[in-house]
Amino acid sequence: MEILKASSGITVLFTRVSSKLINCSYYVKCGSVDETLAEQEGLCHALEHMLFQGTETRSWQQLSREFRQAGTSFNAHTDFGNTSYEIQCPKEFFSQGFRVLADMVYNSTMPDARWDIERQTIVSEIEEFLDTPDELLGFKAAREAFGPNYKDPIGNIENINKAGVDSLRYFKDSFYKGKNIFISVTGDLTSKQLLRIIGRYDQWSPRRCTSRKKMSFIFNSDNLLTVKPGIEQAYISFLSPTRKYSRIREQIALDIGVDLLYNYLYENIVWEQGLCYGIGPFSFDSIEGCEFLGIGVACSFDKAERVIEEVPSHLTMFLEKELSREKIEESRLSYLRDTIESSEDPGEVMDWMAENYLDGRTKDPFEETFQGIKRVKDNTIRSIMTECLTADRKLSVMVGDNARSFNL
Repeated sequence: MEILKASSGITVLFTRVSSKLINCSYYVKCGSVDETLAEQEGLCHALEHMLFQGTETRSWQQLSREFRQAGTSFNAHTDFGNTSYEIQCPKEFFSQGFRVLADMVYNSTMPDARWDIERQTIVSEIEEFLDTPDELLGFKAAREAFGPNYKDPIGNIENINKAGVDSLRYFKDSFYKGKNIFISVTGDLTSKQLLRIIGRYDQWSPRRCTSRKKMSFIFNSDNLLTVKPGIEQAYISFLSPTRKYSRIREQIALDIGVDLLYNYLYENIVWEQGLCYGIGPFSFDSIEGCEFLGIGVACSFDKAERVIEEVPSHLTMFLEKELSREKIEESRLSYLRDTIESSEDPGEVMDWMAENYLDGRTKDPFEETFQGIKRVKDNTIRSIMTECLTADRKLSVMVGDNARSFNL
């Protein structure tokens, strides 16, 4: 990974890969964690939508048409800690595609008339989220566990309906400048060719940006039961708070441990006992001070109480019996394979570079990971998984209105 400076002054992360396509994204350190007031919840997501609605020199139709004329696909994504605006285009049309992307990021006008239309799209997305039981339970469980400072990037309907364009401009004017914004690129270009194109169209400003406020979170382990009318399965969530594993070897150890836990739970809860169709442990570290290990399960109502009993006992057995040298080595090789696969996907490389840079690391993420896989010790994996799985745990359950009563 090269860390470059364009003539505008913006930082550019670049890895040269053999591909006929160029992947390029503006990353902005602005996400739901920056929505520090209750009435701001969802506005970073709304801003992401509105940047595509026209600039000082291009209408939204012209933006779309010029992207298509350059064979360019466009996408955007809002997360807890950042927002990204990505294009993918043939190498020979990268200059045209990047010109439109830069104009959109820096010069969006966010017309009121377009906001009146686009807010309905955003509301529809939120309604779809609220209708997806496992996603809704995940949000409710985390919100109950860590308090109102935990906000899902999708937002909420009340705020979107109340918000005006001025509220969206606040985030853009506060965060879309200075050290908060950088570019990540992969493709078959030289660094000189890349900087020439970026220097021609980028309009980065070194102006001081708003600093991120540190959020406070206090874990609440009380059980949570939610009734959602109409659903035909029970959804169950187990959350355990963890700490931030900032060293690369610690992160790799956690990833390998979660892979081991997934295989163990799947074999014992799904295959052997048939208590559910799937079970998914995962780690969350997108918000400092709000890190946790989660396990999500969907099962029939009549098996929910068995799942609630079985999972904690299997977590204990996992720590006692399943962290052998042989099992760890199997998971280590699986993690290596997944990393190799990511290193050969230009879009994944672009994202890995950005995520590592946002975490304050400047080394090539794949070289660092390949070295870390070799060096992470079995005892580190055992220690981290023990730390995660013996912490306080929150049980959250969502059932339908036709389920028999549950006593949590």
